[in-house]
Amino acid sequence: MKERDEEKRRMEEFRKLCIKEGITSQRLVDYDEKQRNMNDTLDTRLEEIRNDPDLKNSDKKKRMFTLKQKFSSTKIADAKVSTSADHNPVAKVMESTSARREEIALAKEHRERDKARAFKRRAVNNALLTQRTSRGQPVLANQVQFLLNKLEQEKWAEKAAAKKKKNE
Repeated sequence: MKERDEEKRRMEEFRKLCIKEGITSQRLVDYDEKQRNMNDTLDTRLEEIRNDPDLKNSDKKKRMFTLKQKFSSTKIADAKVSTSADHNPVAKVMESTSARREEIALAKEHRERDKARAFKRRAVNNALLTQRTSRGQPVLANQVQFLLNKLEQEKWAEKAAAKKKKNE
């Protein structure tokens, strides 16, 4: 409170000096605008508290008192006053959560697609590896083919990693 009174006293002295010298100061204009914005913000918040049907009268009085106390102790120069009329923190949160939900849905879709692809691949591999000859022995050609495919996939993965490393 003392600091705000000191600030107000200094700004009034500066205002008198500017009037005496015939100078228009941008600092005074900004100060007055911030002061008006703070007062408007205080009025709207107080009105919201007054019109809140969920609060008891004693709670309304407490909230209004603490709000007024907070505003009276805040120096105008230090005040963070929103200059844009469309400042709405709830909308920002909703926007970020909707974007996050879209990311999650996309990631889930990718996971499900990869899971289905892996399930299909495993089913094909399992069908090949479980084939038996008439005497009950595994079909060796299928096992060799499976191992060759596995080596080929590793080779492709190494090439892709080398190419990615080269591009970086």
